[in-house]
Amino acid sequence: MRALGADHVIDKSSGDLWRQAERHSPRGYDVVLDANGVETRGGSFSHLAPTGRLVVYGFATMMSRGKDRPSWPKLAVDWLRTPRFGPLSMTNENKSVMTFNLSYLFAALSRSSTDASAERGPRPLGVACLFLESVVRVRTTLEEAMLEIFRNGGVGMYPTALFGLLLLAVAARYAVRPESRWIPLQISLAIVTLTVGATSFVSGLIATTTHLEEIGDRAGIIGAVGFGESLNNVALALALVAIAAMATTVGVARGTRQQAEA
Repeated sequence: MRALGADHVIDKSSGDLWRQAERHSPRGYDVVLDANGVETRGGSFSHLAPTGRLVVYGFATMMSRGKDRPSWPKLAVDWLRTPRFGPLSMTNENKSVMTFNLSYLFAALSRSSTDASAERGPRPLGVACLFLESVVRVRTTLEEAMLEIFRNGGVGMYPTALFGLLLLAVAARYAVRPESRWIPLQISLAIVTLTVGATSFVSGLIATTTHLEEIGDRAGIIGAVGFGESLNNVALALALVAIAAMATTVGVARGTRQQAEA
C-alpha cells in the first residue's frame, strides 16, 4: 500500500483501529470509504472532520466468513446494530453520508461512458466561488460577542432572556392570531422581563461597589467597567421588549383590519 502512495497503513488486526487513526489525523478525515458495515460504520462517521464525507459501499461484516449462505439471525442482529444517520444530526455536525452499490451501477456506468463519448446532455452550469471563510468568521465573531455579553452581564442575563423569550413567543402568537386574551399575558411578561433586567442591573452594581474599596487607585476604572457590564441586563431586557412590541403592533394592525372588513 505504501508503494501505491499511502502515507500510513493501519492493520486493525494488530491494534486498535480508531486509536491509530486518531494518532495519524487528530482532526478527523475528510473522506472515509467504508465497506465493512456495522463493525466500523459508527466509528467511520464519528472520525470525520467537519465537512467530511462517509462513503458507504458495502456491508462485509454482516456476512458470515467462509460460508456460501448468509446467517439470517446474524443479519437481523447486525441490521439492528447498524448506526442510523439523520439529516438533523448531520447538518449540526457538518458531515454527510453517501452510498452506492456497484452491483447495480455497471449498466449505468457503461451507458454514461457511451453518452460521454457522444457528448450528450446539457452543459454544466458555471460555478461561482463564495468566500465561505468570511461567512464563518463573521458568524464566529457574532457568537463570541453574544457569549461575551452574557458572561459580562452575569447570572441575571439568563432569567432576563428566559422571560424575554416567553414574551416573544406570546407576541408572535398574537401577531399571527390577534386575540385580546393574549394582551394581559404580554403586559405581564413585559413587566417581569424589565423588572428582572433592572434587578440584575442593581445586583451587578452592588457586587461592583462592594469591592471598590479593595482596589484602591483603579476604583474609578473598575467601577465604570462594572457599571457597563451590569447595563447588559437592562439592554437585553429592553431589546426583547422592543422586539415583542413590534410583533404586538403587527397583531394590532391585523386585528384592526379584520374588524374593519367585518
